[in-house]
Amino acid sequence: MNRKLVCSLISLLYLLSFNTISQLHAQPMRKQGKNPFQQMDIDNDGKLSTTEFKGSNKAFSRIDQNKDGYLSRKEMADFHQNRSGGSPKAEKNEKEGRYPALVVKAYDKEKTWNGNVVFVDKHWNRIVECDLNGKVVWECEAPTTQTCGLDGSPCGGSLTDVEILPNANLLVLIGGDGVYELTKDGAVTWSYHNSTVSHDADRLKNGNTLMACVGAELNAEFPYQDPQAIEVNKDGEIVWAWYAKNEYANSKYKDIRSKDANDWTHMNSVQRLADGTTLLSVRNWNLLVFVDKGGKTVWTTGTESIPTGPWGKDSPHCPHTPVMLDNGNIIISEPINGRVVEWSPKEKRVVWSYPATTWRKGGPYYFVRAAHRLPNGNTFIIDSIGQFLEVTFDGELVWHAQLADYIQHDKPLSKGEISQAPCFNADRRGMPYYGGR
Repeated sequence: MNRKLVCSLISLLYLLSFNTISQLHAQPMRKQGKNPFQQMDIDNDGKLSTTEFKGSNKAFSRIDQNKDGYLSRKEMADFHQNRSGGSPKAEKNEKEGRYPALVVKAYDKEKTWNGNVVFVDKHWNRIVECDLNGKVVWECEAPTTQTCGLDGSPCGGSLTDVEILPNANLLVLIGGDGVYELTKDGAVTWSYHNSTVSHDADRLKNGNTLMACVGAELNAEFPYQDPQAIEVNKDGEIVWAWYAKNEYANSKYKDIRSKDANDWTHMNSVQRLADGTTLLSVRNWNLLVFVDKGGKTVWTTGTESIPTGPWGKDSPHCPHTPVMLDNGNIIISEPINGRVVEWSPKEKRVVWSYPATTWRKGGPYYFVRAAHRLPNGNTFIIDSIGQFLEVTFDGELVWHAQLADYIQHDKPLSKGEISQAPCFNADRRGMPYYGGR
């Protein structure tokens, strides 16, 4: 056998083995011991270019103090130190690549639900569990992917959803890439790849996975051909899908497009209800749509007119992560209004909200994109800028924790800042699993 043929066979075997490993997804590709700067520094030249940096152009410009078009270790360290208040512990964590503890601002042990918080932080590309004192119980790196997120960033920067499964594994969604089931040490036990998937995924009682497809309308022409929501089985086969065009292509909503993503529905959440109906959050229409097993609209709730700007207080505004409650009401997050509401479809009005005073009237701004009603009657709220709150029905703040680099805002975020919000969703230990978190 000549030398050229031997080399060809070796190359073929290498490619086959690489493809086999890639398809198995048995273990995420991890960069052990490397901090976030090292992970982004692909060419190992000690600085980050705009293509290597995982954040937005606006964030790059803020960090690049000498305006040379690169980010040095010192510039990154100075930026992190300024955001964390110069905490020696935060600096030590950054150097060693360890996730910092949460900063607990309030904790009433008698009134707080006794369940750890599990969340995603796309700045660190981590899934993290912290106890109610803020201590990190465990953390793992998100799976390394080879595709890009919807905003053009590496997919590791597009972590949007996590929920604790009944088998103690985690269901994690990476926008623009797909959904992964992970063990707590980061090992992948199941994955499904689809570039249109983003924002929300739920494991159903039948073992299938329900997903929102925000990316169904990107880089496509109206009427869009991809479904805005799908259900896939364990083999990755689509067994159910909802296409907005089937009923709404010629409706009063046909010409609506968002200013931030220029998309039609921005369908950001899914929940399968006990009767088989699926609750869909159509953000751009300011509408919640309930569809049957055949994908046909059963009923809707929300605005009764075409959304054209700031909507009335009695209609869900820019709805995110709606969750149907046992009493028939719906918990809805309103990121622009900076609040979470309990909406009554029967009365078509808000029956509860937090905070009582929003940023519009001088209160703090909460970029609320998810909230869940806890078994003790309290509400767990995720502020995507980087903080978590638990409040009683009377509006008492009984638990409040922030990321180490949290920065308070007094008004809604700009488009660039929204893309950098680190925490889209979170879960709490001990919450009943209903396939809707």
